[in-house]
Amino acid sequence: MSNLLKLPNEVLTAFIALFGVGFSVYFAWRTSLKTSRVEVQKLRVQLQQAYATKIVETRIATYPKMYFLMSELSKKLETCVPSRSELEELREKVDSWDSNNAFSEKTRSTCVMHSVWCWPKLSGKLESSLLLAAQRLLNGSRI
Repeated sequence: MSNLLKLPNEVLTAFIALFGVGFSVYFAWRTSLKTSRVEVQKLRVQLQQAYATKIVETRIATYPKMYFLMSELSKKLETCVPSRSELEELREKVDSWDSNNAFSEKTRSTCVMHSVWCWPKLSGKLESSLLLAAQRLLNGSRI
């Protein structure tokens, strides 16, 4: 400490000024880093909100067609047991809808379509599987 006091006043003033500048630079860097992180987070939230809004708009535009298909099936089930050709026609319509709109749906939707359409082909139980799926849909339970 005694050696520090023996330094000329100009050198001591220069060290104090250098320390002050370094201190200021460090805190300015930390502040700008925090600010940039907050801005990046805001951009992420805006992007997620824009994506969610677009998905909802797309679903609102595409759901009526699927509702029409399910309503058609429901009405057929109430009046009679649909024939295999009617079920296959419905399957083609739903497959077409799924192919055109699966990008806006959750993965679960694609899995449901796979379980409804692919498994029965392998087991040879297309009608019973579709009727069971339709009954579950009408009852509001999961497929």
